[in-house]
Amino acid sequence: MHVRLEFQWLAGLLALSPVRAQVGDTEPFSTYINNVKGGVLVKHGKQTSCSLAVIDSSAAVVAASCLDLDSNLSADLAATELYLDAGIDGTAAKHSVDSATVHPAYNATSLTNNLAVLAFNSGQQIAWQNSLAPPYLFGAITNGVHYALADTGKMTWDTPSYSLYSNPTTPQCNALSAVYAANPDNVMCFERLVDMPGSQLTACPVPYGIMYAKIDSNITVAALHSFSALTGGSDLCSYSQYRSFYTLLGRYRAFLEQTIGRDISVYYDPAFRDQYNLDSANDPGFHLNETTATVSLDVKRLTDDFYAGQATESGESAQPSAAESSSESLPSNASQQPDSGNGNSGSSQRTGIIVGVCIAVLGLCAIGAILYYLRWRRKRSPNVVDPMRNNDFQDMLSTFHTGPITNHDPPPVYQEHPPDS
Repeated sequence: MHVRLEFQWLAGLLALSPVRAQVGDTEPFSTYINNVKGGVLVKHGKQTSCSLAVIDSSAAVVAASCLDLDSNLSADLAATELYLDAGIDGTAAKHSVDSATVHPAYNATSLTNNLAVLAFNSGQQIAWQNSLAPPYLFGAITNGVHYALADTGKMTWDTPSYSLYSNPTTPQCNALSAVYAANPDNVMCFERLVDMPGSQLTACPVPYGIMYAKIDSNITVAALHSFSALTGGSDLCSYSQYRSFYTLLGRYRAFLEQTIGRDISVYYDPAFRDQYNLDSANDPGFHLNETTATVSLDVKRLTDDFYAGQATESGESAQPSAAESSSESLPSNASQQPDSGNGNSGSSQRTGIIVGVCIAVLGLCAIGAILYYLRWRRKRSPNVVDPMRNNDFQDMLSTFHTGPITNHDPPPVYQEHPPDS
């Protein structure tokens, strides 16, 4: 009875989270990755780290911060292309962008509603669709995925990297982003990075560009990378604290449909329709809550292209007009969950281990030096000798009493003599 109650309590706790792991699935995520069409943004002939949330064969969503926007949020698309991998139909392709529609509530400072809808292949019949995740990812297995072209000219792709999403350490997410703290049901927080050793694109790890949620055996497009926040460093090569933040796309379904002028495929398990909160996606004017909460002055927020050090600093601490900065203390890195899969929590953990080992070795050396000094000092110190046993002193005392003193024994107890009269 107690065991059953404990599992009921655990299930209730997991259900409170907008994203939770599905229990009992043993299939690797790579089994399903070819069932979804992925892509990246290419600017001026160079690929960026900006992933595409592909809707169908004529529309995709990208972070608005990845586009070259003017003050009216109009995008310069002259040198912008979309490269799509061979998912779903087995054919990789590239497309020029016909138009870009930035979410009307996009805030370039706070990076709320960091979305832009890209139209391409306009006028063509819709050949295929990705499925959009519901607003609430009830029971979904969610993975961060990173796409990268092996050769832009030949349109060949590296195998996508992916890492299982787990519920993050919420206090760290809140401390690194006031936007997340104000919108916990509509923004995802992720602690893992993609290592790219030997890559010509970057020397540092990069964030996973997109989140996919597997519901039953179906892959759905769940969230798009918006920005990363860190302390104790200027980039993702070295830092003390780090999290990436993703805009959940399910609540924006009505806005996306209104923008592209057609329905979007949404997959969910009908048995849990109420848990998915589908009706919350019917408002085309939905937007994230702005906030006046503060974050630490030490927090740097990076967005845009993370390749070749092109990520730009923006947001809550860089421009306090959106959310004024304050000296909020951050939790220790020791409370982070250890990394697994092919994700990486950054070089700061490796640096911390090395520093810890060095301190331990120095401490042992110091203790050994102290013990050696004390032993040396004790050997150098003169032995304490009872002056009563000195030969000369004993000879002198022999004149004060009768009988010989043998073996220089100590003299008899002193007797008090009356003063001379």
